Amino acid sequence: MDDYCWPLDDSCCAEFSTYPQDVQDRAAALAGMTLRMLTANRVGGCPVTVRPCRQVCAGYQPFYGGSAFAPVNWSGTWFNCTCGGDTCGCGALCQLELPRPIGAVQEVKIDGVIVDPWTYRVDDGRWLIRLNGECWPDCQDLSLADTEVGTFSVTYLNAIPVDSLGQYAGGVLACEFAKACSGGKCRLPSGVTSVARQGVSYEIAAGSFPNGATGIREVDAWIAQYNPNHLRVQPQVWSPDEPVLVRTITVPPGPPPLPDPPTYQVTAYSDKPFVGGLAGLQVQQTSPDSHHATDAEIASINWGDATIQTAPYTRPGPGLTLITHQYQSDGIKVWTVTFTDPQVQPATGTFTVRYSYYVDASPPGGVVEVGEPFGIAPWDAYAAEMLPTNEHFDSIEWGDGTIDHNPFVLNASGYATHIYETAGSPRADITFLDGYRMGYTVTVEPGGIDYRLDWDPDSQTIFAGGTFGMRPLNGPDGPPLSPDDHFTSLDWGDGTVETPPFTIDSNGFARHTYTTAGNFDTDAFFLDGKESGTLALVLDPPPTYSVTEMNEYPVVDFEDAAGLLVRQVTPTPGQATDAEIASITWENGVVQTPPFVRDVLGRVTHTYTSFGPKDWRVDFTDPGATPVTGSVHATYYYYVGWLPSNAIIVVGGTMAMRPLDNWQGNPLPPDEHFAAIDWADGSPIQHPPFTVDGSGYATHVYTVAGTYNIQIGFIDTSITSLGITVTATQEDADALRDQPPPVQSKPPPDET
Repeated sequence: MDDYCWPLDDSCCAEFSTYPQDVQDRAAALAGMTLRMLTANRVGGCPVTVRPCRQVCAGYQPFYGGSAFAPVNWSGTWFNCTCGGDTCGCGALCQLELPRPIGAVQEVKIDGVIVDPWTYRVDDGRWLIRLNGECWPDCQDLSLADTEVGTFSVTYLNAIPVDSLGQYAGGVLACEFAKACSGGKCRLPSGVTSVARQGVSYEIAAGSFPNGATGIREVDAWIAQYNPNHLRVQPQVWSPDEPVLVRTITVPPGPPPLPDPPTYQVTAYSDKPFVGGLAGLQVQQTSPDSHHATDAEIASINWGDATIQTAPYTRPGPGLTLITHQYQSDGIKVWTVTFTDPQVQPATGTFTVRYSYYVDASPPGGVVEVGEPFGIAPWDAYAAEMLPTNEHFDSIEWGDGTIDHNPFVLNASGYATHIYETAGSPRADITFLDGYRMGYTVTVEPGGIDYRLDWDPDSQTIFAGGTFGMRPLNGPDGPPLSPDDHFTSLDWGDGTVETPPFTIDSNGFARHTYTTAGNFDTDAFFLDGKESGTLALVLDPPPTYSVTEMNEYPVVDFEDAAGLLVRQVTPTPGQATDAEIASITWENGVVQTPPFVRDVLGRVTHTYTSFGPKDWRVDFTDPGATPVTGSVHATYYYYVGWLPSNAIIVVGGTMAMRPLDNWQGNPLPPDEHFAAIDWADGSPIQHPPFTVDGSGYATHVYTVAGTYNIQIGFIDTSITSLGITVTATQEDADALRDQPPPVQSKPPPDET
């Protein structure tokens, strides 16, 4: 209701809506007219639209002064005018005078487009000031509607807009007018001048609200804030001496407008992903620019299966742009993408998650004989596991005219089964609950099954704690059949009798674990009532052994340098006898068999004749005992020999060195034992092959006199480097006879 531009809030008057419509309209009009009058027309402005034309349209020409800078007063406003060349300009604000008063500007349109209210203001209740550096149009085509290009219009209120309390006051006053109009009791004063009632007298001045008040306190309280002195019109003062003051009475409405939020497009990689496969969403910003949305832009993704994903997001999909998720169940999944910008509406959609189906047949391969049960079950291709048949199959057309519907009669393994009466290659067509269809061709062979029993291991011999397996065969040469579909029961001979489903290994054997040794008669009972059996020989576990090395670095040609102590760990701890040890392989090609030579500690000993790593192996006479292996490193008890023996040479002379096997005293080839020689005179370190003289010495010529500490590294890394001091002199070396002591890698072996 908006009579006299005064919106009403009639929530204070429950009966107002019960009055006839014409009574409501008149009461509302009287209330609006009364409140405008009692506020001296300051409140309750009505929209006014004007189509301004500035003075330049009426032939106004810019002012041209006679100097470079001239202050000019135009209609009471000073302009700073400057001229240069043939043009002049003025620096006043771009303002437009509107018929006053201006309570609030509702909208400004230029060329039919609404101008942003943050780009103008109102000063002194009459001047419309532009703020964005542009100016108002000088001219417009008044023959066009203000929605067209080339037009300019301003719509404003000619008084202050009515606030919420003013609307409430209008509702109270309209309610009282409606009561008075309908003959009811109201709080409005009448036109009498005096009233005497119950001993109380009071007077009311003649006329309509002559004192500027209604007598209704909540209404008068609101009127007082706009017209406390009960004026009939707004006062105005005109004086030529009054300074011109600019007052901004309107400001941009509310906070600055927020920038337009970005827009996004969410695209599903596939609307029908598989269970266990990847479902993917590509999130793309479409405005203000186009790019793949970053983690910072996406608040969360609810995949619709109780999974809510937040940043950082994994993007393993095509082009590394998809955010992916793996569903673990089928059905309709409603997904929702929310964004970090609160202005952006969430995006939502659905996935129809389904299984990647294939069917499995029983017996395997789909080959069955007439009268033999044939079974089909659904499988999940991703997980490679069987699914519940009645939760996925809707119907099966077996191809011989028989159609079965859900729920199916299932065998012990969960397969829906059917018995074919005639041989052939019927096609079984399966319809899934989600509408997917696929077929399976069955091979039905004539005749019955010639049941035979197969067992594992072939020797029928296992150790206690091991497993023994049985499976049915069709004929003496197979093919193997399913234990669950062809064995009715298995008697393992140790008091254990099992019925389907059995524990079946990857080769199709039903398996059983024996915990004690013995000979067990096993019996298998087939689907046709036949019985077949075999003997399971269960042995006690074989013994276990440990081997301890005497020396991990035995010396070549050194008596008793290598030794192995062999002990039984289980079942009887103690030293292994010759009867328990089948052989000891000390190195490739060197095999020792009983009887063994042992030292006082019971160790079997061996002397190596060459150096280097030696892989040994102990084998046992018990076929179930596991061999024990290890490795040692045979080394030399090295000495170094040199010439001249006193290690003193004349400059230009040759120093020679070679390795010695000190145990045997034999010279050894430098290239096979020296890894490097540093002659310590600044010459490069030498590596094999060395310069070797006719006596097998590695040689070097010293050209500068001095004392040098030669360092020798060995190919055998178990030996540390050796050093020897040599002196090169300008004097006669024959006068120097002192011979340094020999150098060795380790102390001599303890022969005791």
